[in-house]
Amino acid sequence: MTMNEFVIFEGGITAPEGFKAGGIHCGIKRKSLDLAIVYTVKRAFAAAVVTSNLVKAAPIGLCKSHLKNPVIQAIVVNSGNANCCTGKEGEVWARKMAFRTAEEMGVEMENVLVCSTGTIGKPLPIELIEDGIKALKGKISEKGGHDAAEAILTTDLRTKEIAVRFSTSDGRTVTIGGMAKGSGMIDPSMATMLAFLSTDAVCSPAYIEECLKEAVAESFNCITVDGDKSTNDMVVLLANGDDQSHRIEPGSEDDKLFRKGLNFVCEDLARKIAADGEGASKLVEIHVTGAANIDDAKKAAHSVANSNLLKVALHGCSPNWGRIMAALGASGVSQLYPEKIDIFMNGMMVAKNGQAGPANEDEARNKLDVKEIRIDIDLKIGEGYSRFYTCDLTKGYIDINL
Repeated sequence: MTMNEFVIFEGGITAPEGFKAGGIHCGIKRKSLDLAIVYTVKRAFAAAVVTSNLVKAAPIGLCKSHLKNPVIQAIVVNSGNANCCTGKEGEVWARKMAFRTAEEMGVEMENVLVCSTGTIGKPLPIELIEDGIKALKGKISEKGGHDAAEAILTTDLRTKEIAVRFSTSDGRTVTIGGMAKGSGMIDPSMATMLAFLSTDAVCSPAYIEECLKEAVAESFNCITVDGDKSTNDMVVLLANGDDQSHRIEPGSEDDKLFRKGLNFVCEDLARKIAADGEGASKLVEIHVTGAANIDDAKKAAHSVANSNLLKVALHGCSPNWGRIMAALGASGVSQLYPEKIDIFMNGMMVAKNGQAGPANEDEARNKLDVKEIRIDIDLKIGEGYSRFYTCDLTKGYIDINL
């Protein structure tokens, strides 16, 4: 993506025209912001991808029901409590969150999505949330995106926001914004976090659904922190452009730009999630080339990214490429020839044709004593390529999850 095509900035979820947001502390957590609302002045078409975990939190079912008619005007999110494994009461609490948000924002209940994130199995303090929604109404604004991004965090150490802007073929400006949370229970197959995306582009429901699935496949489904899939999480895209004479059509130049912009926003947020993995001190980027096909490349990259042995080694600056070989062999790819594999760590060849490479171990350790590590793996079979993001594994991960 070139800078002459896009302007990249920190506007976040409220950067596109017509979007407002806000976040407050309602009492679920001790001190931190824990309740957010995203609101679009004009009703928006919505698309979503939800968790593949068979244990799903109550808000997931409500959202799937409301998305049958993909017109949404508000999203309410609480952090600190997952409202998961809470039985029929959890379903009632999710509906109450939607009802109170609809009442305060002046929209229809079926045009509200509800998301929760946090601890599983605890009763949701619905009275605190309902009071919080009422109080939050007066704080929602075009400048409230950062507070919303902070209010959705759980074990995250930092907010995750971005926005891009580009000009269409007829001179209009289109903006795509986003915010996300995620630090633990991160593994692909959708979803592994909460992510909310907004745009003022004019799009059909079928179009934004197609674009979102494409973007998710190459971003949020290409990150892993700990191999655990969340019970709650989802990615939502809202498009509130309403001038149908300027609708983005598939196959057009504007279509190409929109897909590039959406993919960039999703990849940036995914990268930030991996970098903020629980206890992490290093972001790890894994590139697999030369696989028999794309599916094999993804399997190989995912297996390497999920290797706890490798992630511990990288934390200790150990260039233990044998752990990569072991992960490749266990990945389930259709073809693999160990005697062909080359491996590079931050540009240094540590394995050549499946055996020790020319790299000096002390020099390789120095190469790994940095905040970002890139691992390149060439399987030398075909044209399949995939990229995954992960992080190192530290004692901090254990401390957070005790």
